Amino acid sequence: MLNLISLLGSTLRIALPIILCALGSMFCERAGILNIGMEGIMLLGAFFGAYGSYLTSNAYVGLLFAVFIGALLGFLHGFLTVKCHTNHIINGVAINLLGDGMSTLLLVFVWGNKGKSSEVVGFKTINNILPHRTPFLSMVFGDLNVLFLLMLALVVISYLYIFKSPLGLRLRVIGDKPEVADTMGVNVERSQIAYVVVGSMIASIAGSSLSIGSLHYFSRQMVAGRGYMALAAMVFGFWHPCYILLSGLFFGFIQALQMRLQLLDFPVQFIEMIPYLMTVVMLVLTSKANKGPKHAGKPFIRGIRE
Repeated sequence: MLNLISLLGSTLRIALPIILCALGSMFCERAGILNIGMEGIMLLGAFFGAYGSYLTSNAYVGLLFAVFIGALLGFLHGFLTVKCHTNHIINGVAINLLGDGMSTLLLVFVWGNKGKSSEVVGFKTINNILPHRTPFLSMVFGDLNVLFLLMLALVVISYLYIFKSPLGLRLRVIGDKPEVADTMGVNVERSQIAYVVVGSMIASIAGSSLSIGSLHYFSRQMVAGRGYMALAAMVFGFWHPCYILLSGLFFGFIQALQMRLQLLDFPVQFIEMIPYLMTVVMLVLTSKANKGPKHAGKPFIRGIRE
């Protein structure tokens, strides 16, 4: 029973950045913009989160640093894809390469080490905030922090915004039929850039949850494929905030189970490929049901109808 409770706690902790990044990707694709650069955005969000905390000894300021760099990268991707009509996939790959190279360069410049930073101030865990606790709550929620509550709030807010508000209806129209939104008087290009900025900001928060949320330091390539896994969680979650929450928990459970299996006598190579193998399997099983925004990845040119 204790192992199961511990597994549940690990699932929640591991799923947190995946769910946050998937929510960010959802806003981008709902607006018709593919953003596969989430890996790079998460990586730079993790770096600047740690850097902001390092400068000020305040994790909340570090979070603001991460959000700011996410907004800049989102604006860059949005401007290039919307205004310059560049290829969405190529832009995303470029952002991933930028995130890898820039974070390594700045890591050496700031800390003189291309492996990891020094320890920085991070968010306090629930165990530290609530010293009087029950063993069950401590094992399940004790290692989580305020970013977990933020993630839950974003899931609820995203659902209400997309499916229960007029602005959410406009967002869905932009992703499916931007020419219809244009005839309704919606500034499609401005809206697309704005949603890419918002989505990238959420993804950068996901990255900062690793550096100042879990580990309290930044290490090179610490995102380790979570950005790509978040894209799979978004597709597996049908571009819906509530289903994304469930799919993110599923991927978190698979990774937590992988960590437990490493303690047993299983081939290491097989254990390490389990999360990625399950990602491919689930996407294949749900491929026919996954119908995302119809205009995602396609350029919108005003006056041209499909």
